[in-house]
Amino acid sequence: MAVAMKRRAQLGCALSAAFVGVVLTVAPAVVRAVAILDSKIDFQGAVSLKLGSGHADLSIKSIYNKGTLPSGSLRISLWAAQAPKSGNSPNIQGYKTAEIYARDLSGGADVLGPNQSFDDLQLHLQFEPPADRAYNAYLLVVEERFANCSQPDHYCGDAYVNVVPGQ
Repeated sequence: MAVAMKRRAQLGCALSAAFVGVVLTVAPAVVRAVAILDSKIDFQGAVSLKLGSGHADLSIKSIYNKGTLPSGSLRISLWAAQAPKSGNSPNIQGYKTAEIYARDLSGGADVLGPNQSFDDLQLHLQFEPPADRAYNAYLLVVEERFANCSQPDHYCGDAYVNVVPGQ
């Protein structure tokens, strides 16, 4: 049985771009998350996204560690990409539009232990829209790893959800 750690986050909204009046909504639904490589961290349940003037509102039912070891430090990132993503590669070619570290969630937990989860997340993040308004949106869980990760900051993708508006 999973041990659930409830985390809620509210980050201040600051206008960083003139992104006026556009609201994109993905209705909550059970989404098909794609686990990346050997990852044990995954999305479970509904994910929704609303974009407004300088902010992204994300609702995530659960991020779960199905593994037998604790995760590394985790972040949640929202990306925009021109080309649709497929497969289980950790690489997304695009533009990071919003991000939060797990330690910045209420309670400050940085990692997930075995069979633990962050549940019922309601995130209000500063959002920087991409220059090209025609894009695919992807929500990622990334984990700090020093092995099998070629990113300069050592954070590589664990799972992603395609949250393209209208889906």
